[in-house]
Amino acid sequence: MKMKRMHILLMLLSAATFALAQDSGSNKMRFALLGGVNLQTLNGKDFNGDKFDNDLITGFHIGVNAQIPIVPDFYFQPGLLFTTKGAKSTDGDITSTFKLSYVELPLNLVYKAALGNGFILLGFGPYVAYGISGKAIYENESTSEKIEMDVEFKKVEINDPCIKSLFQSL
Repeated sequence: MKMKRMHILLMLLSAATFALAQDSGSNKMRFALLGGVNLQTLNGKDFNGDKFDNDLITGFHIGVNAQIPIVPDFYFQPGLLFTTKGAKSTDGDITSTFKLSYVELPLNLVYKAALGNGFILLGFGPYVAYGISGKAIYENESTSEKIEMDVEFKKVEINDPCIKSLFQSL
């Protein structure tokens, strides 16, 4: 039931995003609701220095953004999103799943030019994300044992094995 509600919410947000994305071509500030699906994994190394071998998991994002005109066809597009990230890996009978929640602040520059009845969009920019909650779930198929723990976000020291609470990226 919970997943059904999530799918309905994501479909409504997607419809709202497309409805708000329709532009008459004018150069005024606009706001939009965002929502969508994420495919996520985690990169890094384990305690032994071996690279993670993770599978993708499905998550979602929801939020708002503004489209602020700079010059014709160029916009500054800041946003505020709630997003889920994580990864899943299997080693023998043990399956590990990490489900993490972040608040993201993307700061994009967007080129938006008319193309026929629509627009062509090209954008790039950095973002900052702050971890707010997470779960680590370990399942043993042979014993049907399941362990669920809260993820502790913390400040990162050099070579410190942990999940960072603050991300910056381009």
